[in-house]
Amino acid sequence: MSIKLFVANFPLHITEIELLEVFSQHALVSDLTIVKDGSKSRGYGFVILQNQIAADRVIEALNGRSIGDRKLSVRIAENKSTFLKTG
Repeated sequence: MSIKLFVANFPLHITEIELLEVFSQHALVSDLTIVKDGSKSRGYGFVILQNQIAADRVIEALNGRSIGDRKLSVRIAENKSTFLKTG
């Protein structure tokens, strides 16, 4: 089962290829997306990994790691439905 990670607080100038290089050092990345406003990065995105073991390894290695002058925040992405109110 694939696991989606939420990645935030990386430098706005970093490209998807550069971010992929960082994550690929720790696990096989199935997909990676930087969220953008037009063509400008918003400083966060999503990384999809193959399984929970890979996700745990990446979180351990990269959460809090400095890239440029920023410290990455890496965690399991929350399901959007968690935020929706029912009833």
